Amino acid sequence: MRLPRFRVRTLMIAVAVVAVACGWLKLFALTAAPELERLEALRGRLRADEWDWQFTTSDSGAYGAGENLYFVICPDNDGDRQAAEEFWQVGAGDGARGEELMSNDGYVKGFAEGALSVWGEVKSEL
Repeated sequence: MRLPRFRVRTLMIAVAVVAVACGWLKLFALTAAPELERLEALRGRLRADEWDWQFTTSDSGAYGAGENLYFVICPDNDGDRQAAEEFWQVGAGDGARGEELMSNDGYVKGFAEGALSVWGEVKSEL
Protein backbone atom coordinates (compact mmCIF):
# COMPACT_ATOMS: atom_id res chain seq x y z
CA MET A 1 0.00 0.00 0.00
CA ARG A 2 1.39 3.39 -0.98
CA LEU A 3 0.74 6.32 1.28
CA PRO A 4 -0.03 9.68 -0.32
CA ARG A 5 3.02 11.92 -0.38
CA PHE A 6 1.55 14.41 2.08
CA ARG A 7 0.96 11.59 4.61
CA VAL A 8 4.51 10.30 4.26
CA ARG A 9 5.96 13.76 4.71
CA THR A 10 3.69 14.50 7.66
CA LEU A 11 4.66 11.22 9.29
CA MET A 12 8.39 11.85 8.80
CA ILE A 13 8.13 15.37 10.21
CA ALA A 14 6.13 14.11 13.20
CA VAL A 15 8.79 11.49 13.93
CA ALA A 16 11.50 14.14 13.62
CA VAL A 17 9.67 16.51 15.99
CA VAL A 18 9.31 13.78 18.59
CA ALA A 19 12.99 12.91 18.18
CA VAL A 20 14.00 16.55 18.69
CA ALA A 21 11.73 16.87 21.71
CA CYS A 22 13.41 13.83 23.26
CA GLY A 23 16.88 15.18 22.59
CA TRP A 24 17.72 12.03 20.65
CA LEU A 25 18.24 13.78 17.34
CA LYS A 26 21.10 15.91 18.62
CA LEU A 27 22.99 12.77 19.54
CA PHE A 28 22.11 11.17 16.21
CA ALA A 29 23.06 14.31 14.28
CA LEU A 30 26.55 14.25 15.78
CA THR A 31 27.20 10.92 14.09
CA ALA A 32 25.17 11.61 10.95
CA ALA A 33 26.29 15.20 10.38
CA PRO A 34 28.45 14.41 7.31
CA GLU A 35 25.56 12.60 5.62
CA LEU A 36 23.12 15.38 6.47
CA GLU A 37 25.56 18.00 5.19
CA ARG A 38 25.84 16.10 1.88
CA LEU A 39 22.04 16.00 1.61
CA GLU A 40 21.84 19.72 2.36
CA ALA A 41 24.52 20.43 -0.28
CA LEU A 42 22.56 18.42 -2.86
CA ARG A 43 19.39 20.39 -2.09
CA GLY A 44 21.31 23.65 -2.40
CA ARG A 45 22.66 22.74 -5.84
CA LEU A 46 19.32 21.80 -7.37
CA ARG A 47 16.41 23.88 -8.61
CA ALA A 48 12.96 22.85 -7.35
CA ASP A 49 12.19 20.80 -10.46
CA GLU A 50 15.59 19.08 -10.29
CA TRP A 51 15.00 18.26 -6.61
CA ASP A 52 11.64 16.67 -7.47
CA TRP A 53 13.26 14.75 -10.33
CA GLN A 54 15.86 13.39 -7.88
CA PHE A 55 13.03 11.35 -6.33
CA THR A 56 11.49 10.03 -9.52
CA THR A 57 12.49 6.53 -10.45
CA SER A 58 12.98 6.20 -14.18
CA ASP A 59 12.59 2.99 -16.16
CA SER A 60 15.78 3.90 -18.01
CA GLY A 61 17.84 4.56 -14.87
CA ALA A 62 20.17 2.03 -13.33
CA TYR A 63 19.07 2.87 -9.77
CA GLY A 64 15.89 3.88 -8.00
CA ALA A 65 15.30 7.05 -6.00
CA GLY A 66 16.19 5.40 -2.69
CA GLU A 67 19.46 4.04 -4.01
CA ASN A 68 20.39 7.36 -5.62
CA LEU A 69 19.70 9.23 -2.38
CA TYR A 70 21.77 6.76 -0.39
CA PHE A 71 24.68 7.06 -2.84
CA VAL A 72 24.62 10.86 -2.42
CA ILE A 73 24.75 10.77 1.36
CA CYS A 74 27.13 7.79 1.53
CA PRO A 75 29.42 8.24 -1.49
CA ASP A 76 31.92 5.63 -0.27
CA ASN A 77 29.22 3.04 -1.02
CA ASP A 78 28.29 4.42 -4.44
CA GLY A 79 26.81 1.62 -6.54
CA ASP A 80 26.48 -0.84 -3.63
CA ARG A 81 22.85 -1.93 -3.82
CA GLN A 82 23.15 -4.15 -0.76
CA ALA A 83 24.39 -1.25 1.37
CA ALA A 84 21.51 0.92 0.12
CA GLU A 85 18.96 -1.74 1.01
CA GLU A 86 20.48 -2.17 4.47
CA PHE A 87 20.25 1.59 5.00
CA TRP A 88 16.53 1.55 4.22
CA GLN A 89 15.95 -1.57 6.34
CA VAL A 90 17.39 0.22 9.36
CA GLY A 91 15.29 3.28 8.60
CA ALA A 92 12.11 1.22 8.36
CA GLY A 93 12.09 -0.63 11.64
CA ASP A 94 9.39 -3.16 12.51
CA GLY A 95 10.75 -5.69 10.04
CA ALA A 96 9.77 -3.65 6.99
CA ARG A 97 11.85 -4.42 3.94
CA GLY A 98 14.38 -1.87 2.76
CA GLU A 99 13.73 -2.76 -0.86
CA GLU A 100 10.08 -1.74 -0.53
CA LEU A 101 10.95 1.60 1.07
CA MET A 102 13.73 2.57 -1.29
CA SER A 103 11.45 1.88 -4.26
CA ASN A 104 8.72 4.18 -2.92
CA ASP A 105 9.62 7.56 -4.41
CA GLY A 106 7.23 9.45 -2.11
CA TYR A 107 8.70 7.83 0.98
CA VAL A 108 12.25 8.62 -0.13
CA LYS A 109 11.42 12.27 -0.80
CA GLY A 110 9.56 12.56 2.52
CA PHE A 111 12.54 11.05 4.29
CA ALA A 112 14.95 13.50 2.67
CA GLU A 113 12.79 16.55 3.29
CA GLY A 114 12.08 15.52 6.87
CA ALA A 115 15.78 14.97 7.51
CA LEU A 116 16.62 18.39 6.04
CA SER A 117 13.93 20.06 8.11
CA VAL A 118 15.25 18.61 11.33
CA TRP A 119 18.87 19.22 10.31
CA GLY A 120 18.02 22.89 9.81
CA GLU A 121 16.75 23.01 13.38
CA VAL A 122 19.68 21.33 15.10
CA LYS A 123 22.84 21.93 13.07
CA SER A 124 23.60 25.24 14.78
CA GLU A 125 23.41 23.55 18.19
CA LEU A 126 26.06 20.94 17.46
